[in-house]
Amino acid sequence: MGGKSQQKDPDEELRRRYALWHEISVQEFKGAFDLAVAALKASMIVNGVAAGATLAFVSDNIGSRNILVDRLESMTDAVFWFAAGVLFGLLGTGLGYLRSYFQTAYLVRWLEGKDPDQSRLSRYGTVSQVSAMLLVILSYVAFFGGLRIAATALVVS
Repeated sequence: MGGKSQQKDPDEELRRRYALWHEISVQEFKGAFDLAVAALKASMIVNGVAAGATLAFVSDNIGSRNILVDRLESMTDAVFWFAAGVLFGLLGTGLGYLRSYFQTAYLVRWLEGKDPDQSRLSRYGTVSQVSAMLLVILSYVAFFGGLRIAATALVVS
């Protein structure tokens, strides 16, 4: 007869919701990171393969009378853009590393309560991240620039 009604602990509900929010945040971060790594790798692979294929084409046709020399010279210009795309990707990789370094240093100092100006590390991390993203975009722009040069060189006018 006089049984106690069970009361839910409001703190328990908050802990459960926080744990769920934390897990979702971690998974979203991992997903975004994996996507960024894939885009970075793809930009370097695409540009590297394009540079190699273009160099192979030029070397196969150097003595040929089928293609004019000025067109082959234009193809070497395309290789420059493909190589620049690889370089942009490599620089983006380095900046991605710096982003991780600055963010980790920021979090460690924040947890230890040591650095009064913790936001500067976070800003460095943000600048590194944005710069890395811009370099990946530049890598793809370089690919399409090299592709346009190569295609224009091969069009018979």
